[in-house]
Amino acid sequence: MRPCARQRANIVCSHMLARQKLLTPRQVSRVERIFERDGVLRWCDGGIVGYCKIGVSFGTLLDCFGRAHDKTRSRRVSSAPLSALLDVFDDEPYILWFDLPTETAYIVLRQGCNPQSQIEAWCHALLVARKLSGAEKTGANAELVSEETCIGTIRDTLPAVHAAFETYGPRLRDVGWNLDVASLETRSGCRVSLSRPREGEQ
Repeated sequence: MRPCARQRANIVCSHMLARQKLLTPRQVSRVERIFERDGVLRWCDGGIVGYCKIGVSFGTLLDCFGRAHDKTRSRRVSSAPLSALLDVFDDEPYILWFDLPTETAYIVLRQGCNPQSQIEAWCHALLVARKLSGAEKTGANAELVSEETCIGTIRDTLPAVHAAFETYGPRLRDVGWNLDVASLETRSGCRVSLSRPREGEQ
């Protein structure tokens, strides 16, 4: 059932973002695919724009910025982009990163992230993947450019996701969607608790 929930989230969120249209469960059931790859991010036109993993560990996120050594498990992490990413999500119940080489979004859930916030996180991943789908990945500075592009896109799309759920969130319930059940994780995922020193703190 949970992979179906992800497909439904794609359909509902992409129509909401692209067409400002809310679909009912009955309408969604008419366009659902019988067989769908788990974790796929698909836009309302039917095109695949990427993939998503939700409830991943913070270590999985760190791997995107610097792989762990096989034996020591130590990492050399590119700290500037990671710090910029954490700044974007300082007050959010999740952290999102989109890995351009694999076209995969990774969602880290914070302690207390409720079911509706998980849906918002998935919606955010879908919108980011849509914006970055087919982005240029070649050239001498491809790694730097892609990190800057990803962070900029993630930051710039966050207000649109907030606005969409402020406008349509209550109406989703009215048309028959249950936003109180955590159904996007295929198994119980990780939760992280992060606190960073504020400016002036040691």
